[in-house]
Amino acid sequence: VLGLALESRALWPAIFDRMERQKAVDTWERIALGIRASYEAVLHWTSSQEWDLIVHLGDVTCGWKEAGIGHNRLVDVAQSMQAQLAQIAPALFCLGNHDVGWTSVATEDSAGMTLYSVSRCRSIFGPLWWSRAAPGGVLLLGVCSSLASYKGDNHHLREMRQEQEAFVADELRRSTGRGMLFAHEPATPAHLSRLIAPHMTRLARFVYGDLHASWAGSLYSKLLAGTRSLRWGSSRTLALAHSRACFVPAVAPLWHPGHMAMALTLDENGISSERISLPIAAQAQGLPTLNPARCVLWMLPTVMRNIFSRGR
Repeated sequence: VLGLALESRALWPAIFDRMERQKAVDTWERIALGIRASYEAVLHWTSSQEWDLIVHLGDVTCGWKEAGIGHNRLVDVAQSMQAQLAQIAPALFCLGNHDVGWTSVATEDSAGMTLYSVSRCRSIFGPLWWSRAAPGGVLLLGVCSSLASYKGDNHHLREMRQEQEAFVADELRRSTGRGMLFAHEPATPAHLSRLIAPHMTRLARFVYGDLHASWAGSLYSKLLAGTRSLRWGSSRTLALAHSRACFVPAVAPLWHPGHMAMALTLDENGISSERISLPIAAQAQGLPTLNPARCVLWMLPTVMRNIFSRGR
């Protein structure tokens, strides 16, 4: 958010525009190093384990929100990250808004998700929605939450949204077991509620990894609130063959105390998950963006100098 504001000059008062340019450049260079170091730490940990499957929960490259991977400078990064994960184990992606480009009222001729950005994502990461059969009859489903919440008027993207909804319904209808749904964003009314609400009783768990849902410092396996909330697992013991899957979080989380991953194990004892918290990379130590309060305190002296030095 801070980077978006400084770049676009749309969300912050004009006084921020007079911030010392070199300080801003130095800070963003450190942030980039911190993100890279955190990602490499997760990659190193992931490659040291044996996995049957890797699922990335979106915002793969921390791409610019309006364009996503439609921005030319992000293509090489996206391709590199996809290849790195695929070398470890089969990798599937639940793309986020920083990947496909997204605004709540996106249209083909304005900022947001476009056929171009979506086509690029599919060419690099594969299908936007997918399913895999897991041991014991558990169905793994992955969706694109940005597509599910698309409100624009491009009829091609609207048709894709409907295809995704039909896919989820058909897969759960045919499945003899229960499903696990994976997405980037939580199942709020603005995102996935319409997509999964009809299938609550068929889902064993819903896993998402959006930054806005993980400010507390964890990659959530979130229980949904309400009278028909999802449960962590089925009420019966699942007789599953041993299988492990790894869920790699976004590279965007500047607020996190370290970088996170989650290991999911399917075995004869049922479904279990383990949050893997890695230490803050040395390159990220002391960054103002590690928490919102520190960010405000870091900005305040510069703002005050700009206010009281006007005209000097």
